[in-house]
Amino acid sequence: MPKYYTDQPLPRDKYIPWYFVIAFILLFALETVLVTTAVRTHPGVVTEKAYEHGLAYNQFIAEQEAQEARGWQGNIKLEGTLLRFGLKGRDGLPLTGAAVEAAIIRPVGTGQDFAASLKETAPGVYEAQLAFPQPGQWKIGVTASWQNQPYRLQQTVFVPR
Repeated sequence: MPKYYTDQPLPRDKYIPWYFVIAFILLFALETVLVTTAVRTHPGVVTEKAYEHGLAYNQFIAEQEAQEARGWQGNIKLEGTLLRFGLKGRDGLPLTGAAVEAAIIRPVGTGQDFAASLKETAPGVYEAQLAFPQPGQWKIGVTASWQNQPYRLQQTVFVPR
């Protein structure tokens, strides 16, 4: 009978159960690091009142269709820290006397969002000076109300250092 066919266990065979124990300990340590990192870096709630937003989705679609039917034209420009919003009617004439608010949102973090009121500086042109807490990507959502009819426009901008 050849030498490698014996009924006696080899000396190294007694370590096989320990290989499994070591593998599970390493797996547990790796999972602990990954879970700890995920919990520490997650900012928390992604969307405030997500359920209520979902319930109001059909209303949002109806408002968007009504806005498109009005044919208003708006544009957002950020020049340095000056936010400029232009609003024109279907005929291309400026809409004057609107109440305009802006919500400035930092999509990659929490606690830095802010709002600003825009003042009319020329017919159909509304402006506000903004103070961004830090550079990077921001979402600017402008809401204008003219003759009790709303207009909403959102744009993503990049604020340099």
